[in-house]
Amino acid sequence: GSMTIARNLVREKRDWIFEKVALQEKRKQQRETDEVQRNSDYTPQQREGLEKRYREAAKEYIPKRADYYADLLGVSYERIRIAEQKTRWGSCSSKGTLSFNWKLMLAPPKVLDYVVVHEVCHIKEMNHSPRFWKLVEELMPDYKEYRKWLKENGSTLQL
Repeated sequence: GSMTIARNLVREKRDWIFEKVALQEKRKQQRETDEVQRNSDYTPQQREGLEKRYREAAKEYIPKRADYYADLLGVSYERIRIAEQKTRWGSCSSKGTLSFNWKLMLAPPKVLDYVVVHEVCHIKEMNHSPRFWKLVEELMPDYKEYRKWLKENGSTLQL
């Protein structure tokens, strides 16, 4: 009867819950292991040298991508700044300065392109209105995939 159905439901849900908890636990451990491995891979001097090279590469590569998408959109920007923003991958000032986080160089190229597209579209639409997202989609029809990747994996982009 209904008691059996209820019991079965609880059992099914319980397994599902245990699975989710186990998965989260596993992810947490993996993150901690990654953290330890990452931090033991390089000496501070090596990390500093690597970061310098990545920043230089970003200064050369990112403007090329920005030019490409700005041309497609028919907009221009004032200048490009490569920085290490603590909380953002990119930004666009009202004066037309595009800023990008050098750590994007550690992301898949399409993910970097998505951030470039996002900021270039802000030159035209300084907001996140439906119009803005339509522009993003015109330049990069599969942008949602890369946006999702960044949300899920952005924190792993470390030296």
